[in-house]
Amino acid sequence: MDKRLICIDISNVVPGKGGTGGGISTYAINLVKNIDTILDNDKSLTVYCIKNSEFAGLSEMRNIIIKNVKVNNSNFFLRLFWLHIRLPLFCKRYKINLLHRIVPELPLIKVCRYIITLHDFMFDFYLQNPPLKKYLTGANLLKFRLFSKFTNIAVSISDGIIVPAETIKSELLNKFRFQNNKVFAIYEASEFPGYEMAKKKNGLH
Repeated sequence: MDKRLICIDISNVVPGKGGTGGGISTYAINLVKNIDTILDNDKSLTVYCIKNSEFAGLSEMRNIIIKNVKVNNSNFFLRLFWLHIRLPLFCKRYKINLLHRIVPELPLIKVCRYIITLHDFMFDFYLQNPPLKKYLTGANLLKFRLFSKFTNIAVSISDGIIVPAETIKSELLNKFRFQNNKVFAIYEASEFPGYEMAKKKNGLH
């Protein structure tokens, strides 16, 4: 049987350089390391991890193939170019079956099955609370609206969604009204084996 090819994209993780913050960085490292450990006993998968070349870490993987890419996350248009052009081309080139992005942004072109991690509803929280919203500059207000829209699109087209807590899962299910088996709650990627079993059960493996 042919191996399944999975790609984990953590290219947005560059704390302090237009990428995600420390909490998501910790999540990304835990996720990749735990999957690497799982692969010690599961040889049916080939897993790539796309990492920003400016992000230090994950240099001692036993099973995961690390691919370093240069992505300027602080430049909005270059970030979109990576997401919608370069990333789908990577998936096509390496014949990826499943793409997992640790942020809720997905290519509009569906080239394989998609999974996202949704950490919170920060953008909506600010936009829906006038006392907080008034502190946003015009540029930040536009940014928050755009990324809120990107999140909604990613949630709609993804085949699976990882959340860090049951409360986020409940909020997500109430907001979008889709089937419960699309959402998996894991905790800072520390309970990945449980997610792995659920993923197999629901056909995402």
